[in-house]
Amino acid sequence: MHIYVIISIVMLLLFLLEQAAKNNKLRMILFYFASFLAVGLLAFRGNDVGGDTIHYCGYFTGQGGYYGIWETNDSFEIGFIWLCGLLMKISRTDFCLIFFTSLITMLPFVYLIWRDCKYSKILPLCLYMTVWNILSVTQTALRQNLSVSLLFFAYIFYTSENIKHKYKYILAGLFLWLSFISHTSSLLALPLLIGCSYIKLNRKMAYILTIGSLVFIMVFKNAFSHIFDLFNQLMTGVAMASHMLDTYYGNIRYALDSEISFNRLAPATFLVVLLIKMSSDGDLKSRYLKYLVIGASLYNIGASFPMMFRVVYPLLFMGILYVPSGLSKSKTLISRVLLILLILFFIRNQIVYMKPGTDDRMLPYSFIWE
Repeated sequence: MHIYVIISIVMLLLFLLEQAAKNNKLRMILFYFASFLAVGLLAFRGNDVGGDTIHYCGYFTGQGGYYGIWETNDSFEIGFIWLCGLLMKISRTDFCLIFFTSLITMLPFVYLIWRDCKYSKILPLCLYMTVWNILSVTQTALRQNLSVSLLFFAYIFYTSENIKHKYKYILAGLFLWLSFISHTSSLLALPLLIGCSYIKLNRKMAYILTIGSLVFIMVFKNAFSHIFDLFNQLMTGVAMASHMLDTYYGNIRYALDSEISFNRLAPATFLVVLLIKMSSDGDLKSRYLKYLVIGASLYNIGASFPMMFRVVYPLLFMGILYVPSGLSKSKTLISRVLLILLILFFIRNQIVYMKPGTDDRMLPYSFIWE
């Protein structure tokens, strides 16, 4: 039983304790402990944990590798280059890069849990550990994580009730600009986030989008493969897209799944359906639910397209912040039991599918001091 399974089980137990606790102080203590586990797992990992971590560490420390070194490689986005230059003033070590990029990735996520998740603050951390490979991406994609965290900060300022309107717009705009110059994926993620925010979602539409996307990709999976093959051929000559295509297209490591199968896509789809079922009419107005439904639907439809996950990653990361009000109601007991069983199934998948020696390099796990 590896460390991810152990922490996921602990998270589930903390979630159950949180739901049973009547004292708000105790619930907050449980949340802080769960947050420490999630952040610590990321921040104190060794430089060989996470697909590209060791390459970024070589780039940062000057030891070199696949990405070269900071002084000579100017192909990265300027925002990431600036961040590395700033961190070098603190310490040019593996620990410095891993620790601070992990904090930048996780702190806005944890803050939004603290601010916005009323009915459970630990469920989003359980989902972070177990579903959609979000944990794996936070360990691997340092540049994209920087960009996504800046989008989170922009969202925090934009939705804050404690900052005057003119200042919140200025701060949100500043962080959006920093996100754009930190990773090109934000140019695709932002329109999706904005578009989702203005969708008027009702329960019927949420079910149709979520379930329909799964049915659609099961029926038309070969057609979509041909369409995306054609897209690859058309975009190969476009300089702006060539790097992403060469890096991600046809690379199983960045695909949503190694194959389009009902067994791989259905459990996460059922999770979204379950959360919709536990939602009140008022919950359906939540931006987080909209991000979750659209993100999960695009995840399903894009299962043929290796780059799609990197596009919907910000939607799913923000989407798991959604916690329905029905979670705290006794009449949803069956739904809550199903939710727990589903999380156990995701943990089972960690046991079955997470193996040492794979491209994601999640195992064997090591701490930075080992």
